[in-house]
Amino acid sequence: MKSGKRFLFCLLILSPNFACSNSGANSASLSSPVEAANQSVRLGQGYNSLGGTSASGDKSYCVERPALTSIGNSTGEELSIYVDTISSQQEINLAVTSSQAFGASGKATNVFSSSIDYKDVRKVNSMYKSSYSYVFVHVKKTFAPESMTDFRVTTESLNYFKDRPSEFFGKCGDRFVSGVQKGAEVIAILRCETRSQEQKELIDRSVKAEAGYKGLSASGSVQAIMDSVQSSAENKCVVSVAAQGGSGSYDAKTTDGLTTSAINYVTSATPSTASAIEFQTMTYAAILNADFSHSVLDKVDLELKSQKEFIGGKKSQIDGLLGTIDELIKTTQANQPAIDAAFAEIDDLKNSIDKCVNNVYEASSCKDHTTIQLPPGTTLHPVHP
Repeated sequence: MKSGKRFLFCLLILSPNFACSNSGANSASLSSPVEAANQSVRLGQGYNSLGGTSASGDKSYCVERPALTSIGNSTGEELSIYVDTISSQQEINLAVTSSQAFGASGKATNVFSSSIDYKDVRKVNSMYKSSYSYVFVHVKKTFAPESMTDFRVTTESLNYFKDRPSEFFGKCGDRFVSGVQKGAEVIAILRCETRSQEQKELIDRSVKAEAGYKGLSASGSVQAIMDSVQSSAENKCVVSVAAQGGSGSYDAKTTDGLTTSAINYVTSATPSTASAIEFQTMTYAAILNADFSHSVLDKVDLELKSQKEFIGGKKSQIDGLLGTIDELIKTTQANQPAIDAAFAEIDDLKNSIDKCVNNVYEASSCKDHTTIQLPPGTTLHPVHP
């Protein structure tokens, strides 16, 4: 996987909103591209950084929305086509946490990746098979990011939370959305069964030789890559497609014309049809209002340091288990009990994360609980001096 590129293969696996079809000659027609899961991302909206996008959809507009400024004062458009292959489970796992920077206030969060829930990791791993070849094509059009340049809390919000500071996190989170980049994109994944590891490696090498960003004029070569892989795999392939933000129809019975169709869908996007692709957030400390700071922020913990450390530790453990599962998948089927045990442990870790996210101010929800297992028949008695 190339450093710095955004890989959204995880979206295909994790979202139920995908049109899929066998890519053989007798396959059924793909439906119109299914819009990606509706993740609400709005300028001025509160954001829960512990739970991510999935825990932030119900947050209020907690910051006043002033006139917007496009970064660079431009409404310019950018178009790109990216093609590559996926050669390991680790590359999928990296895709889940990918992000890209835009604007002066730091990193942007990809809407797709931030919506992924750790409870879906089982689907990620059960989807990837080392004996298959994967080719993905990402066609994207973006508009200039819009960014807030003046941060103010509304009078109504200030008055409300001055009386109820304990409600602030639940309604506004610990950050707010300060910038949004809209656009359109189509992600197409070709998954092909191969006869042997040697054949898979040969196919993967041929794709890697042509991988990278392409101009729109190179759509024919991208299509040729997919056709070549399908032919090499004797048409034992499945193609899946997801899309958001464009307009027009999308219909392909096979991979023939898939790239052209994706380009047409994306290039037809306008600011009115575009979806939020990435967004950036800022802390409420950016609001320079002394009354707000003294009456609200000083009375509620929005740093959530111990909670973030707890959740970060659990996610690190999950990442470690995913790596272990990756190694087990590559070995014999005899390791299935160990794989199941690792998944069960991941489920427990995910439940711990959920409990903390939903009860951040309950000390018992965001810390580990250890119990001492005493030998049978053993009891504890108080010691008197």
